[in-house]
Amino acid sequence: MSGFLTGPGATDAPFVTTGSSALPNATVVPAFVSHPAALPGAPSSFDDEFDGTTLDAKWSEFQPLEHTLSVGSPASWLKIVKPSVSGTRLSGVYQPIPSGNWDILTRTTISQLGTGTTNYTKAGLMLLQDAAGSPNTTDIWLFAIGRDAGAWSVMIQRYSDYQTFSADDFKDKVYVHHAYLRINRTEATYTFYFSLDGLGWIKVFSTSTPPFTPAHVGLMANNNSTGEDLEAAFDFFRVQS
Repeated sequence: MSGFLTGPGATDAPFVTTGSSALPNATVVPAFVSHPAALPGAPSSFDDEFDGTTLDAKWSEFQPLEHTLSVGSPASWLKIVKPSVSGTRLSGVYQPIPSGNWDILTRTTISQLGTGTTNYTKAGLMLLQDAAGSPNTTDIWLFAIGRDAGAWSVMIQRYSDYQTFSADDFKDKVYVHHAYLRINRTEATYTFYFSLDGLGWIKVFSTSTPPFTPAHVGLMANNNSTGEDLEAAFDFFRVQS
């Protein structure tokens, strides 16, 4: 089943529900994870349920001057608050990426998406070439939901640094401000999945020629020219390998 939601900016904005796809070139796939409300039976050392009041020491901040962070408000969420700026300023948190094959999963929501046609807000997962050694020049590959040039979208994008957009790998309209996002690495292949409920997944993009070999993975947000603060919240971060 697919349909349309009504509201500001919702014109011609398809959304997807479990077991369907309104995204061109996307593929519906069977659920292959446990219910997202259930805690992992064997959490990895990379996992974070954000159920404390401070950021776990496994994380480092990426471009910390571009945001403020809070953990536990609301309960069991990480919140990245970003003021509106003119231009791209990707920022967030990161940690070393697991070796070998893995699945990385998060749930995110954005409380402010802007109303204009020239603003860019987004929140989601990011893969970074070298966030620790070259924070100002590292290449970034992100998988996010947000408002992109006036359209509510799910997007996979490349950046040559935290301020410079390079290319779209995938982008299509989905009128939602919350989503589950998942990236799978199997050997040299990276596959990106989108879901509204964490159970029915839509494969939106896959490639065996990534733009770089990532050393770090993280959670990110951006707030370009909206005129108001953006709050990007993350319910959890989980890794299966």
